[in-house]
Amino acid sequence: MHNQRSKISLLTVVAATLLMLVCMLPNAEAKPTGPGIFCQTYPEMPVCQGNLVACSPCHDSTWPTSWNAYGLDVWVALNGEPYEQGLATALQTIEDIDSDQDGLTNLQELLSNTMPGEAQSVWIDPPTPIGLSNSWYEVGSFDYRFAFRRVGAIFCGQSPTYEELIAFEEGVDPGTEEGQALLDERLHDYMGYCLDTVYWRRTALWSMADKRIRPLTAAGVNSSIGLVLADYYWDYYLFEYVLTGDRDARHLLTADYHVQEDLNGDLEVVTGSFAGEAGIAPGQPLQVERRAGMITTQWFLVINTMFSPLPRTSAAHALRSYLGMDIARSEGLLPVENEPIDIDNKGVAEAPCSHCHSTLDPLSYSFTYYHGIYGNLTGLYDPNRPDRVNVEIPGWNDPQSVILGQPVDDLVEWAHVASESDEFKRNLADMFFQYVLDRGPDPQEQESFTEIWKALPEDDYSVNRMLHRLIDTDAFGAP
Repeated sequence: MHNQRSKISLLTVVAATLLMLVCMLPNAEAKPTGPGIFCQTYPEMPVCQGNLVACSPCHDSTWPTSWNAYGLDVWVALNGEPYEQGLATALQTIEDIDSDQDGLTNLQELLSNTMPGEAQSVWIDPPTPIGLSNSWYEVGSFDYRFAFRRVGAIFCGQSPTYEELIAFEEGVDPGTEEGQALLDERLHDYMGYCLDTVYWRRTALWSMADKRIRPLTAAGVNSSIGLVLADYYWDYYLFEYVLTGDRDARHLLTADYHVQEDLNGDLEVVTGSFAGEAGIAPGQPLQVERRAGMITTQWFLVINTMFSPLPRTSAAHALRSYLGMDIARSEGLLPVENEPIDIDNKGVAEAPCSHCHSTLDPLSYSFTYYHGIYGNLTGLYDPNRPDRVNVEIPGWNDPQSVILGQPVDDLVEWAHVASESDEFKRNLADMFFQYVLDRGPDPQEQESFTEIWKALPEDDYSVNRMLHRLIDTDAFGAP
């Protein structure tokens, strides 16, 4: 009986403490300024390298707001200080605490790119290989034979033949520096061959383009319906062209040209504005000086902007596709002061929405001058678009566009700022890393992964050169 009363008393104390804690939480809402302060405090963290941390390290949910164990410890460490002024110190105060009781300190988890508030999110180093030696693979270290076979499977679309494997290793003593240098040369020669195959250019790259282009195959130009506005092949050709042949990958966002397939199946650049033979504004009619690569093709504007006065979907899709940050997941939040102004009266200034729209709306303003679907103006830049019937935004006053904290004058500058950013470089490398290995880099691979995307300027933003670096890593070549 005594034990039962003790248990009831303990539960009562715990419940009362939790209730008091919840009631005392400041304003009971997540702050969109948190990610920026976090990355200013920890710029060396993996989540802040070419990226902006989301709200998930502290929050299970931003609306309704709920905190995980790490977030609660941050709040306690604030000790009544104003959020923006005290957050950096609070984060540093709890570095040596293990908030989620998983055996690692908060700082260790942040450095490992795991969640300090979720016990199930933890990195455990793989054990050292033990047992009998493997006569087929150099387990745990770079293996040229393994890498050669993987290059074939991933970049050529088929494993090397037995004869190709024999030729790869012929006359080589892998135990010498000369032998390893020869294997390395042969591996990269094979890689160069694969990167020029139809499989890599037309199957692998196009599969990576799918979620960025979002083709509507049921009504596309080659369907039984044959909707000319759904000619997304221009988008695929541009994507393929820019990411092959040692070309500058920044043209994904800055190209003022388009690409088409000639009679031999080769890609050729097409300049100027042009329309097709039939339908409403087919082809690529957008004024050349207003083009911004993949985010101003006619199909991009048709499928994302459509009839929207303020094209928030276009801005969010561009950010997600080419900078790797999904606003819907509270990623990439850099709130602009006095935003959102709710210029189109959609109610986005209310608490559940303003969290994201303080970043999203300033990203969207530059897209407003580009028509989605609008008669013979479809796909065109129009300085009067906000004032047109069916598009009209009564409160429009040309608000300031902002991307990554930098004010810009128009979408062309928006795209230029994006293409020069670390976020663009990291996202480009991550897109290929994910495709090649079907996962992101683990904590042991973060350093080599970061070196790859930071080398893009040195490599003239060539994806081919970046991929040659990737196949040299243990992440790729160590079984």
